[in-house]
Amino acid sequence: PNVFLEAWSHRRAVLTSVSLWGNSITQLLMTMGWLFAVTWLPRYLEKVHKVPLGEQALMTAVPTIAGIVGMMGGGWWTDAASRRFGLKWGRRLPLTATRFMSAAGYGVCMYFAQYQPQPGSRWLPWAVIGGLSLATFSTDLGVPAIWAYAQDVGGKYTGSVLGWANMWGNLGAAVAPLIYDRVLGETPTISQWNMMFAVCMFAFVLSGVCSLVMDSTKPLGQQEG
Repeated sequence: PNVFLEAWSHRRAVLTSVSLWGNSITQLLMTMGWLFAVTWLPRYLEKVHKVPLGEQALMTAVPTIAGIVGMMGGGWWTDAASRRFGLKWGRRLPLTATRFMSAAGYGVCMYFAQYQPQPGSRWLPWAVIGGLSLATFSTDLGVPAIWAYAQDVGGKYTGSVLGWANMWGNLGAAVAPLIYDRVLGETPTISQWNMMFAVCMFAFVLSGVCSLVMDSTKPLGQQEG
């Protein structure tokens, strides 16, 4: 009975915590914005800029590499921020700031999308790659703060906190292609591709807003609903 009551109390704490819901929705929206750069980018390069397959491979690798670099620096940033600003803002600030930075990356894409693609010219697609690389770098720069948050609030239930939020991130990955299809259609025009950038940017903005309710100073069970 004690084990059952403890398990029920744990599940109730997860389901009623505003902070944990903020973490979950943050990851859902983050994944919806991030997925474009690692799945649909080749289609964009081919359809809009007529980039050959070999060059596509190089261009699509750059945002991924940028994400790896960001991930390597994220742990240092959240630890340094925690020492300077305390645990709450040490986790919250890197995560919120990087969601807005990712949104800015898609804003860069929207800015350069105003220019008309020129056959054989590569400066414009590379400019878009630069914006997407900022988005992926920033996304992964904030991920260690999410992991640290889960340890802060989860304690012995860290795995459950990570799994719960990860589920919402995977849901975002499942929903994102449906949204992309809805926005782009079968034969997307340049304006529809621009709208796709705007959708991803908006997802990251909302993700950053939701992360503002995450509070690492309140372990699971002490979270206020």
